[in-house]
Amino acid sequence: MVFGGDARYAVGRFDGKRFTPDHAGHHQLHWGNYYAAQCFSNPPDGRVVQVGWAKGIEMPGMPFHQAFSLPTELTLRATPDGLRLFAWPIRELEQLRQPNPRTVSNKALATAAPGVEIPAPGQLFDIVVTLRQGTATRAILCFGQNTVTYDFQQQRLDEMPLKPEDGTVTFRVITDRPMYEVVSGKGSCYKTSARKDQGKPLGTLSLNSEGGDLTVVSLVAHEMKSIWKKQP
Repeated sequence: MVFGGDARYAVGRFDGKRFTPDHAGHHQLHWGNYYAAQCFSNPPDGRVVQVGWAKGIEMPGMPFHQAFSLPTELTLRATPDGLRLFAWPIRELEQLRQPNPRTVSNKALATAAPGVEIPAPGQLFDIVVTLRQGTATRAILCFGQNTVTYDFQQQRLDEMPLKPEDGTVTFRVITDRPMYEVVSGKGSCYKTSARKDQGKPLGTLSLNSEGGDLTVVSLVAHEMKSIWKKQP
Protein backbone atom coordinates (compact mmCIF):
# COMPACT_ATOMS: atom_id res chain seq x y z
CA MET A 1 0.00 0.00 0.00
CA VAL A 2 1.11 3.58 -0.65
CA PHE A 3 -0.24 6.52 1.38
CA GLY A 4 0.07 10.07 0.11
CA GLY A 5 0.55 13.34 1.93
CA ASP A 6 -3.05 14.24 0.99
CA ALA A 7 -4.23 11.12 2.92
CA ARG A 8 -5.37 9.31 -0.24
CA TYR A 9 -4.01 5.81 -0.72
CA ALA A 10 -3.65 2.93 -3.16
CA VAL A 11 -3.52 -0.81 -2.50
CA GLY A 12 -1.38 -3.05 -4.68
CA ARG A 13 1.72 -5.20 -4.98
CA PHE A 14 5.35 -4.21 -4.49
CA ASP A 15 8.07 -6.45 -5.92
CA GLY A 16 10.97 -4.61 -4.31
CA LYS A 17 11.34 -2.18 -7.20
CA ARG A 18 7.93 -1.38 -8.63
CA PHE A 19 4.51 -0.79 -7.05
CA THR A 20 1.55 -2.01 -9.10
CA PRO A 21 -1.84 -0.71 -7.89
CA ASP A 22 -4.87 -3.00 -7.88
CA HIS A 23 -7.17 -0.17 -8.88
CA ALA A 24 -6.89 2.91 -11.06
CA GLY A 25 -6.94 6.08 -8.99
CA HIS A 26 -6.78 6.51 -5.23
CA HIS A 27 -9.08 5.65 -2.35
CA GLN A 28 -10.03 8.05 0.42
CA LEU A 29 -10.36 7.28 4.12
CA HIS A 30 -9.53 10.66 5.70
CA TRP A 31 -11.49 13.87 5.19
CA GLY A 32 -11.28 17.43 6.40
CA ASN A 33 -8.12 18.93 7.95
CA TYR A 34 -5.93 15.82 7.75
CA TYR A 35 -2.52 15.90 6.05
CA ALA A 36 1.04 14.53 6.04
CA ALA A 37 0.39 11.60 8.39
CA GLN A 38 3.15 9.55 10.03
CA CYS A 39 3.16 6.05 11.56
CA PHE A 40 5.09 4.89 14.61
CA SER A 41 7.96 2.56 13.71
CA ASN A 42 7.93 -1.03 15.01
CA PRO A 43 5.71 -0.64 18.10
CA PRO A 44 6.13 -3.56 20.52
CA ASP A 45 2.53 -4.79 20.10
CA GLY A 46 2.72 -4.83 16.30
CA ARG A 47 -0.07 -2.32 15.71
CA VAL A 48 0.19 0.22 12.91
CA VAL A 49 -0.56 3.52 14.70
CA GLN A 50 -0.86 6.70 12.68
CA VAL A 51 -0.99 10.39 13.62
CA GLY A 52 -1.94 13.10 11.13
CA TRP A 53 -1.28 16.81 10.95
CA ALA A 54 -4.52 18.68 11.65
CA LYS A 55 -3.55 21.23 9.04
CA GLY A 56 -4.90 24.73 9.49
CA ILE A 57 -6.48 24.13 12.91
CA GLU A 58 -5.22 26.78 15.32
CA MET A 59 -5.94 28.12 18.80
CA PRO A 60 -5.30 31.89 18.84
CA GLY A 61 -3.24 33.01 21.82
CA MET A 62 -1.84 29.55 22.53
CA PRO A 63 1.94 28.81 22.60
CA PHE A 64 1.68 26.24 19.78
CA HIS A 65 1.01 26.30 16.05
CA GLN A 66 -1.72 23.97 14.73
CA ALA A 67 -2.16 20.42 16.06
CA PHE A 68 -2.02 16.67 15.55
CA SER A 69 -4.97 14.34 15.09
CA LEU A 70 -5.83 11.61 17.53
CA PRO A 71 -3.67 8.50 17.10
CA THR A 72 -5.48 5.79 15.16
CA GLU A 73 -4.84 2.10 14.53
CA LEU A 74 -4.72 1.23 10.84
CA THR A 75 -5.93 -2.08 9.42
CA LEU A 76 -6.40 -3.47 5.91
CA ARG A 77 -9.68 -5.34 5.49
CA ALA A 78 -11.42 -7.21 2.72
CA THR A 79 -14.61 -5.49 1.54
CA PRO A 80 -16.99 -6.15 -1.36
CA ASP A 81 -15.02 -3.47 -3.24
CA GLY A 82 -11.62 -5.06 -2.49
CA LEU A 83 -8.98 -4.37 0.16
CA ARG A 84 -9.56 -1.09 1.94
CA LEU A 85 -7.83 0.85 4.72
CA PHE A 86 -9.62 1.41 8.04
CA ALA A 87 -8.67 3.75 10.91
CA TRP A 88 -9.98 3.67 14.47
CA PRO A 89 -8.95 5.75 17.50
CA ILE A 90 -6.54 3.72 19.62
CA ARG A 91 -8.20 1.83 22.47
CA GLU A 92 -6.11 3.64 25.09
CA LEU A 93 -8.25 6.76 24.57
CA GLU A 94 -11.15 4.98 26.26
CA GLN A 95 -9.16 5.12 29.52
CA LEU A 96 -9.83 8.87 29.54
CA ARG A 97 -13.60 8.39 29.71
CA GLN A 98 -15.16 9.70 32.91
CA PRO A 99 -17.59 7.40 34.77
CA ASN A 100 -21.37 7.75 34.49
CA PRO A 101 -21.83 8.76 30.83
CA ARG A 102 -25.03 10.50 29.78
CA THR A 103 -27.16 8.08 27.79
CA VAL A 104 -30.33 7.96 25.70
CA SER A 105 -31.76 4.74 24.27
CA ASN A 106 -34.66 3.68 22.06
CA LYS A 107 -35.94 7.22 21.64
CA ALA A 108 -38.29 7.94 18.72
CA LEU A 109 -37.81 11.31 17.02
CA ALA A 110 -40.06 13.13 14.58
CA THR A 111 -39.60 16.40 12.71
CA ALA A 112 -42.31 18.29 14.58
CA ALA A 113 -41.39 16.90 18.01
CA PRO A 114 -38.55 18.04 20.28
CA GLY A 115 -35.29 16.23 19.72
CA VAL A 116 -32.94 14.68 22.24
CA GLU A 117 -31.03 17.20 24.34
CA ILE A 118 -28.57 16.54 27.15
CA PRO A 119 -26.31 18.90 29.13
CA ALA A 120 -22.64 18.99 28.18
CA PRO A 121 -20.93 21.52 30.45
CA GLY A 122 -17.40 20.37 29.60
CA GLN A 123 -15.16 20.67 26.53
CA LEU A 124 -13.93 17.12 25.99
CA PHE A 125 -16.37 14.37 24.99
CA ASP A 126 -16.46 10.97 23.32
CA ILE A 127 -19.94 10.63 21.79
CA VAL A 128 -21.27 7.43 20.19
CA VAL A 129 -24.56 7.55 18.27
CA THR A 130 -26.58 4.72 16.68
CA LEU A 131 -29.61 5.61 14.55
CA ARG A 132 -32.30 3.61 12.79
CA GLN A 133 -33.98 5.33 9.88
CA GLY A 134 -37.72 5.66 9.59
CA THR A 135 -38.96 8.23 7.10
CA ALA A 136 -36.36 10.88 8.07
CA THR A 137 -34.17 12.39 5.40
CA ARG A 138 -31.49 13.69 7.77
CA ALA A 139 -30.30 13.39 11.37
CA ILE A 140 -28.35 16.28 12.87
CA LEU A 141 -26.11 16.06 15.94
CA CYS A 142 -25.31 19.48 17.43
CA PHE A 143 -22.59 20.05 20.02
CA GLY A 144 -21.88 23.63 20.95
CA GLN A 145 -21.74 25.56 17.66
CA ASN A 146 -20.80 22.47 15.64
CA THR A 147 -22.86 19.89 13.76
CA VAL A 148 -22.46 16.43 12.24
CA THR A 149 -25.19 15.41 9.78
CA TYR A 150 -26.18 12.04 8.38
CA ASP A 151 -28.13 12.25 5.12
CA PHE A 152 -30.20 9.08 4.72
CA GLN A 153 -31.04 9.83 1.08
CA GLN A 154 -27.47 10.54 -0.02
CA GLN A 155 -26.02 7.99 2.44
CA ARG A 156 -23.40 10.47 3.60
CA LEU A 157 -22.05 11.43 7.00
CA ASP A 158 -21.26 15.08 6.35
CA GLU A 159 -19.35 14.74 3.04
CA MET A 160 -18.24 11.11 3.66
CA PRO A 161 -19.94 8.18 1.87
CA LEU A 162 -21.45 5.84 4.47
CA LYS A 163 -24.03 3.12 3.85
CA PRO A 164 -26.29 1.91 6.68
CA GLU A 165 -25.57 -1.54 8.06
CA ASP A 166 -28.60 -3.71 8.88
CA GLY A 167 -30.76 -0.59 8.81
CA THR A 168 -28.68 1.36 11.30
CA VAL A 169 -25.90 3.96 11.22
CA THR A 170 -23.33 4.32 13.99
CA PHE A 171 -20.82 7.14 14.28
CA ARG A 172 -18.44 8.44 16.93
CA VAL A 173 -17.51 12.07 17.58
CA ILE A 174 -14.54 12.97 19.81
CA THR A 175 -14.31 16.64 20.77
CA ASP A 176 -11.07 18.31 21.79
CA ARG A 177 -10.58 22.02 22.45
CA PRO A 178 -9.45 23.21 19.00
CA MET A 179 -11.10 20.49 16.93
CA TYR A 180 -13.29 17.41 16.72
CA GLU A 181 -12.94 14.12 14.87
CA VAL A 182 -15.65 11.87 13.42
CA VAL A 183 -15.26 8.17 12.67
CA SER A 184 -17.79 5.68 11.33
CA GLY A 185 -18.23 2.54 9.28
CA LYS A 186 -16.04 0.67 11.80
CA GLY A 187 -13.25 2.98 10.66
CA SER A 188 -13.97 3.21 6.92
CA CYS A 189 -14.36 7.00 7.06
CA TYR A 190 -12.62 9.50 9.31
CA LYS A 191 -12.87 13.28 9.48
CA THR A 192 -10.83 15.95 11.30
CA SER A 193 -12.40 19.39 11.61
CA ALA A 194 -11.89 22.68 13.47
CA ARG A 195 -14.37 23.57 16.21
CA LYS A 196 -16.23 26.83 15.61
CA ASP A 197 -16.36 27.43 19.39
CA GLN A 198 -12.73 26.64 20.17
CA GLY A 199 -12.00 26.04 23.83
CA LYS A 200 -15.53 26.77 25.07
CA PRO A 201 -17.75 24.30 26.98
CA LEU A 202 -20.18 22.65 24.59
CA GLY A 203 -23.16 23.54 26.76
CA THR A 204 -25.57 21.03 25.23
CA LEU A 205 -25.66 18.03 22.92
CA SER A 206 -28.78 17.68 20.80
CA LEU A 207 -29.97 15.28 18.14
CA ASN A 208 -32.81 16.14 15.77
CA SER A 209 -34.65 14.57 12.86
CA GLU A 210 -35.52 16.26 9.56
CA GLY A 211 -38.07 15.15 6.98
CA GLY A 212 -39.67 12.40 9.04
CA ASP A 213 -39.09 10.06 11.95
CA LEU A 214 -36.14 8.00 13.15
CA THR A 215 -35.12 6.06 16.24
CA VAL A 216 -32.15 6.90 18.41
CA VAL A 217 -31.11 3.36 19.22
CA SER A 218 -28.48 4.81 21.57
CA LEU A 219 -26.63 8.02 22.27
CA VAL A 220 -23.79 7.77 24.80
CA ALA A 221 -21.81 10.89 25.74
CA HIS A 222 -18.66 10.21 27.75
CA GLU A 223 -17.05 13.28 29.27
CA MET A 224 -13.27 12.91 28.93
CA LYS A 225 -10.38 13.63 31.23
CA SER A 226 -7.40 15.57 29.94
CA ILE A 227 -4.49 13.43 28.79
CA TRP A 228 -2.06 15.80 30.49
CA LYS A 229 -1.19 15.21 34.13
CA LYS A 230 -1.49 18.30 36.26
CA GLN A 231 1.76 19.41 37.82
CA PRO A 232 1.86 19.81 41.62
